[in-house]
Amino acid sequence: MASFSSITRCSGCKRKALLAMHFRKFKRPTEPLQFGKAYHKAMEEGISSGIDDLKEYGMEDKKELLIDMYARIQKFMLDNEIKILEHEVEFDIEFDEFKEHFVGFIDAVVEWKGEIWLAEFKTARSISVEHVPIDSQITSYLWACDYTGEYKPKGVLYMVNKKSRTKDPIILKSGYLSVSKTQGCSYERYKYEAERMYGPIINMSEKTFESIKKYAHLNEEDEVYFISYPDTDDITHDENFKKFDSEKVVDAYIKRIVKVKAFIEWLKENESPQFVCVATFRTREELNSFETMLFQNIAKQESLTDKYNKDGIVKALQTTTCFPHKMCFDTCDYKEECLYLMQHKDVEDEDLDESFYDRGGDESID
Repeated sequence: MASFSSITRCSGCKRKALLAMHFRKFKRPTEPLQFGKAYHKAMEEGISSGIDDLKEYGMEDKKELLIDMYARIQKFMLDNEIKILEHEVEFDIEFDEFKEHFVGFIDAVVEWKGEIWLAEFKTARSISVEHVPIDSQITSYLWACDYTGEYKPKGVLYMVNKKSRTKDPIILKSGYLSVSKTQGCSYERYKYEAERMYGPIINMSEKTFESIKKYAHLNEEDEVYFISYPDTDDITHDENFKKFDSEKVVDAYIKRIVKVKAFIEWLKENESPQFVCVATFRTREELNSFETMLFQNIAKQESLTDKYNKDGIVKALQTTTCFPHKMCFDTCDYKEECLYLMQHKDVEDEDLDESFYDRGGDESID
């Protein structure tokens, strides 16, 4: 059967395509892959099921991370009124001209703003969405729905959830909020804590705040009392005014608030997002172009599959061009297997079963 991953391999390195045909059933899942499976299980069946998967994989230490990420995407969908209609939608498309089927899974079918969309749930160490408008995997989902006439989605909601905890702001021993740029707290979480700790002064206009600061440069024995009115953003200044739901303002305190306000603005401008959703579409021309590419690469896959089934992995690889380069070692999932076979010319097919990994044929796959 042909999947998006398999035809992508066939469109590029033929050695990689053949190696995947043979080793994919033996290859041990990586930790990122297992975490991704647990995340998808949580989306489909609830957070408890996702945590159970982590326990099964021996990844209990990732439990809090999964809970944070699950809460993040659930809040986003709730805030934006995105309703999941179906989870893990499978397609299996047959063609008269090919033996191979085109198969795949769509993460979810959702309703948003009264229209049907497909949803793709991704996890990543860092978020990048520049590729989304031309991503062929997304195109494949929309093409499958168009070809079968199912769902008739408007587009795809591509949701990327960063693999990071939602950290609380650091509170210094002095009781003040830290303004360290490396503490990893989100803008919203830091601003909430600042408002809770310092009150309405955090949200005062610059003009009003400047009027407060001029009273702050006092001697240690001097003191100023003020009361803030959140509805009017006014300040009543009176040295004899009795303290009423207000704070004693001293120079150090004001300077700290100045730093906190500046850090809030810095976070707002520079914060690395923990969650991003991109709505993307495909034109009729783009769907037609994908179909042409799909049929070409299914034909290539059938040819490689026939060669693999007839000759075995070793002989099939000998008939493919081997031109390794730096990109192989940067991006290829089968670089260690390829390197091993290039360096061991006398290897036989029988040596390349599931025991290949146990024997240390590849020591760095995990």
